[in-house]
Amino acid sequence: MLSNKEEGLPEPDEDTIKHLEFIKKFDTLAEKLEQIGYETQLMIKDCDYAYKNYENKDKNEVEKEIYQQYGNMYYYMNYLRNLVVECPEPLKSAMVLCDNDYKPMYEVHSKEMNTIELIQSFEIERLFNKIWREKPEIIAQILVCMEVKKAAELFQKLHINTQIPVIEIISKMDELNPIQLARLNTLLTGQNTASSNENYLAKGGIDCVVEILCLTHKDIFREIMAKIESINSSLADEITKMMSVFEDIVMLSDNEVPIALKDVDDFDLGKALKSVDGEISKWIFRKLSKERVSSIKKQMDKMGPVNIQDVKDTQWKIIKHIRTLKKKGEL
Repeated sequence: MLSNKEEGLPEPDEDTIKHLEFIKKFDTLAEKLEQIGYETQLMIKDCDYAYKNYENKDKNEVEKEIYQQYGNMYYYMNYLRNLVVECPEPLKSAMVLCDNDYKPMYEVHSKEMNTIELIQSFEIERLFNKIWREKPEIIAQILVCMEVKKAAELFQKLHINTQIPVIEIISKMDELNPIQLARLNTLLTGQNTASSNENYLAKGGIDCVVEILCLTHKDIFREIMAKIESINSSLADEITKMMSVFEDIVMLSDNEVPIALKDVDDFDLGKALKSVDGEISKWIFRKLSKERVSSIKKQMDKMGPVNIQDVKDTQWKIIKHIRTLKKKGEL
């Protein structure tokens, strides 16, 4: 091969040589990371299979292999992060660092990015691979920082034994403070370089739990709720209360409605109907006897305006009654 000089081309200056060496080094590391990441994903699947099908000794063996692979991955990740920091300024806008595959690592070093934005910049698979072995407290904090749709997607990837404590923690969680956000930043970046630009905070609470659970697959949701009900019935009631709406009564068949409402007091039923759409009331009345409909309407006229919270509490009381009948097999 002819040299630049022999071809009549100018020799590259020192900066150009450094830039080319940097790109070559980066590409080599990126290929290595891609290979390790792929191998790790395969082993994670093996580990998940082992949890469901093998004895403890087999699970431990698979986990040990994964930890070793993660050790290799983190070594190269840290090396790559340091390379990003050293990246020559003219290359930063032109390099593949801005690609989705490397964007989170690059933006870690942006002074404008806060922890919540950092978390939201991660792809689900990459974030899961980073946090699945962390304590439930840490995973819960990560989830409340995410967009709810992505949070539900990541949540479904967790093992049931992790999902339950995560739900319990989020239900009691207040706003995350800057110190907690800084710790998350350190966890995800491997450096004590959390942004000072934490201009808004993430918040947990029962509303957050319900938002995530509403977007989970129905089979996963049923399994989680059954487990929570067995260990924390008050939390299960609170979640169900938030997710249930009285209008769901229209899901009952024509024959089921009279049975479901047979033991419900006319006053309570009248109060529950105070805030529902008129078409729902008409639908229910068509399923009941004329005498009972007349009695319920008289009760509604007598009670006058009703506190909305009283209405919701009464609706929840009726929902629980219907659910009890279903459990007994009477509906």
